[in-house]
Amino acid sequence: MMIAILMFLKTMAITRSKSPFKASPSNQKLFISFGVGLPIFFQMCIFTASYSSPSKIAQFLKDSYPHMKYLTAYPFLWMLTSKRNLQGFFMTIIACIGIVFMLVIILFIILVVELDLQVNTMSQASNKYHKRLLFEFMVHIMISLPFFILSPLLIFLKIFLNDTVDVSFLTSISFAVFTSAPIPSMLVFLLKNKKYRSFLIKLFHIPQRTEPPAKSIISRQTVSRVRME
Repeated sequence: MMIAILMFLKTMAITRSKSPFKASPSNQKLFISFGVGLPIFFQMCIFTASYSSPSKIAQFLKDSYPHMKYLTAYPFLWMLTSKRNLQGFFMTIIACIGIVFMLVIILFIILVVELDLQVNTMSQASNKYHKRLLFEFMVHIMISLPFFILSPLLIFLKIFLNDTVDVSFLTSISFAVFTSAPIPSMLVFLLKNKKYRSFLIKLFHIPQRTEPPAKSIISRQTVSRVRME
């Protein structure tokens, strides 16, 4: 959701004062509060609706996962003990991801439209800079998004499998991919930024292919004209 909030703040900074997409300060605060509070609200709803008593969790582990009964020794253990709760949990995750993705696409379109409308009022260099920054940000999102989606998607597919199917390996792999998602995101950010890229090249002494400087070609006629003058 923070991605959508950052895109929204960027949109509000670029949009014209009389633009229909320009939100008032109170509406901006309302949108930010909505972006921050929506995930918390969904989490509290999921936790409240799927809460199971310790005795019910112990019975669920005894029936479904007898080799994991040691988990009952941990206090405040929360577990989805029914298939209905599991389906609701992952449908909520997919809904949240869909809302964020939809907001990012809408804000991206608004930013492109606003930059095109301001091509005559904004300097050409500034307009190109904002467009380049916008497209780099979208590339950054598209590269990191699969890493965040893979884990919920694989776990969601587990709903349609039999309880006897062992998916521990796939779950571990998807969780590892999910937790390592910031790494490729940060690498893309560092490589796309010219200053950071130059700093890393100098820091690790990475060899670069330097192009020879262009030779200045002066014709003989030009030299003779200069001498005559």
